Amino acid sequence: MDQSASGLKDARIAPRHGYGVPDTSRDPLLDQIVALAATLCDAPMSALNFIDDHRQWTKAAVGFDARDVPSEVSICAYTVREARTLIVSDLAEDARFNQFPQVAGAPSLRFYAGVPLEMPAGHRIGTLCILDHRPRHIAETQQLILQSLARHAATELELRVALAAERRARQEAERLLVEKDELLARNDVLMREVDHRVKNSLQLVASMLNLQARNVPDKMAAQALQDAQQRIGGIAAVHDQLYRASDTDLVEADAFLKGLCASLAANRPGNVGTLHLAADKVTLNSKRAMKLGLLVTELVTNAFKHAYPAGREGDIRVALIADDRRVRLVVSDDGVGLPPGFSTDGGKGLGMRLIRSVLGQFGGTITLSSGPGAIFVVDMPRSSSMPT
Repeated sequence: MDQSASGLKDARIAPRHGYGVPDTSRDPLLDQIVALAATLCDAPMSALNFIDDHRQWTKAAVGFDARDVPSEVSICAYTVREARTLIVSDLAEDARFNQFPQVAGAPSLRFYAGVPLEMPAGHRIGTLCILDHRPRHIAETQQLILQSLARHAATELELRVALAAERRARQEAERLLVEKDELLARNDVLMREVDHRVKNSLQLVASMLNLQARNVPDKMAAQALQDAQQRIGGIAAVHDQLYRASDTDLVEADAFLKGLCASLAANRPGNVGTLHLAADKVTLNSKRAMKLGLLVTELVTNAFKHAYPAGREGDIRVALIADDRRVRLVVSDDGVGLPPGFSTDGGKGLGMRLIRSVLGQFGGTITLSSGPGAIFVVDMPRSSSMPT
């Protein structure tokens, strides 16, 4: 085999099926390009051939019956390897090709001019060529025409690949959307079940802590256990309300907070009269609703503990106010107010660390004021594009 034929294994030659052209039906547009090449170059035969390292196959042809040939006896294979226009005035006098079957035998080719089909990525996938039974030359203007038609064919093939890829991507996107809807539906069911099971587990832990607190002689240890029991009970209440709130990922915040505040009020100290709630209608996804519930739980239980010491009595109020841009949560009381120097940034207790963590996830802020009583105001963006 001629050494140049083995050069077909060049890395810039595209894989056989890379452009979806082999072994497919006739293509009217490619047939038209081939016919134009023959007419404008005054040639009796023209073809659009594709090459890999095994064979040449013809996609469109005029003037002869095309058939596949091995790449080692393909003139177009040389054109692809050379990566430039190849013109052979007399194939019978050219030592590279005069022993090829199509030259030495039927259809007795004598003239060849071919241009590589080079794709935008740089791969060469075949040629556009003209052929004749007699030796001849080709004018420079005809060379330019052949090169222009080859570029047009390559562009058309690249466009078809892009369109096919877009069609496959659209079909895949549609499939994924259907799959997503199915997964979301299953996820909603699973999340409700998780909320239910987490609530049950937390309630069990809270009950065990409460029992342990009653049997611990050290007052500080007992108080720590009671604080932990109250906090865990509050989180359990959040999961319980999420389980009850909806069978989708969207939660009506007013109804959610109504149930949560009722659960919290059931465990309020004797010196707290009423836990009031006023909430605008606003819909949140379940993740944001859970974090809102954690904030309410932490701020309300903190008020239970600190607002009315030394026998004082009073109420606690929770308000949720929503507009187009934000959601505002206000937790207030008429108690003794905040201690001097208290700040949300400097608070080292677990409760304030939890609040700061949740607000960091929300992208929210908290402000506070004191006297009379304590007022905590939390502002959170309503946009679903913010962190949840």
